[in-house]
Amino acid sequence: MRYLRRLPFALLSLVLLVGVACGGDDEEPSGGEGGGESQAPATVRLIFAFPPDISMPGFYVSEAEGYFEDEGIEVEDSIVDGTSSVIQQMVAGRGDIGTVGPSGLLASTQEGAALPVVYQIDHENIFAIVTPSDSGITEVADLQGKTLGITSPAGGEVPTVEAALSEAGLEQGSDVEIVSVGDGGPQVAEALESGRIAAYGGGDADTLALQQLGVELTNILPDKYTALPGNSLAISEDFLNENRDAAVRFLRAWAKGTLFAIENQEQALEYGCDFAPENCTDMEFAELAIEYYVGLQIPPEDQFGNLSESGWETTAEIMIQEDLLEEGFDALQVLDDSLLEEVNDFDLEEVASDGGG
Repeated sequence: MRYLRRLPFALLSLVLLVGVACGGDDEEPSGGEGGGESQAPATVRLIFAFPPDISMPGFYVSEAEGYFEDEGIEVEDSIVDGTSSVIQQMVAGRGDIGTVGPSGLLASTQEGAALPVVYQIDHENIFAIVTPSDSGITEVADLQGKTLGITSPAGGEVPTVEAALSEAGLEQGSDVEIVSVGDGGPQVAEALESGRIAAYGGGDADTLALQQLGVELTNILPDKYTALPGNSLAISEDFLNENRDAAVRFLRAWAKGTLFAIENQEQALEYGCDFAPENCTDMEFAELAIEYYVGLQIPPEDQFGNLSESGWETTAEIMIQEDLLEEGFDALQVLDDSLLEEVNDFDLEEVASDGGG
């Protein structure tokens, strides 16, 4: 199967999608490649942590192409404010599957929530440390004696930046000066191009904005940190135990939508602009964004939803360093890959060719 080249710098924002509920009908869902067996239609209550965006093509493409309907799944969606709110709603029995960020999910698990992660949407870190590609800086250690810009002291990139500096043996203040320069945009582009800052730590929206301004960027985060997980899908244990087949079918539809977007990027962008037209007022930026997000969601080892054990463990390590988790916390306790074999049981070539790709 041909996949698009993964982009060279880490990403993803915590922006998530909400979809319009998909209606099922009386047709038989397709199921896996074995197919043919009638499956009862099922409703999945899906909770999103943030408002709609084109950043999750796996969802809106599945709606547009009818993959949820094919699988006999009707989606009832709602939006709350962030991962912690998603988890609160699911623990209270008000949702079946929810989009979550890894740090919020791990922190809630330590506090007693039991919501297994069954599908990893994004396979790279949501943050990066970037430098101009012609700067000659190729690794974090090269920042010795230089200035590193961040969005703000409270920016989401800060834990990753601090961990990367520490691993490179660099101390803030004495080895590297850290300055706040705001979100990615003209002021950050000027700071990088003038040399006022040698590198910049930020999220996907920041790096996308810099790219749109024509700044060519290289991510210097070590592989250990670029492979951190991004947005994922957690499930209610009750729903998993009582509606396992429906969970598989929901995730299979999501995987189909993701594959379609990988192989049919232009069509996926059209669907994205229909779904979230506010993201497409600048089509040059929208084209850049869809490539960025699709690249993030290309699965390792061609298994959609693949759970990166090392990435989750590294996330926990960073949180332990920041005193956000207790020493010895086992990140793997939150992962459940028992559905993925069935989730990936569909005809990849057929889905890839749905858009003529």
